[in-house]
Amino acid sequence: MIAGDLTLHKTDIKETMILDPDGVLIVRIAFFT
Repeated sequence: MIAGDLTLHKTDIKETMILDPDGVLIVRIAFFT
């Protein structure tokens, strides 16, 4: 799993923190362009 560029166009990115089925906290990043 690659983290991607969190610093890239921060205002255009929505970060959604969720728990995956294994109970691991992950951040899902959706790009709004």
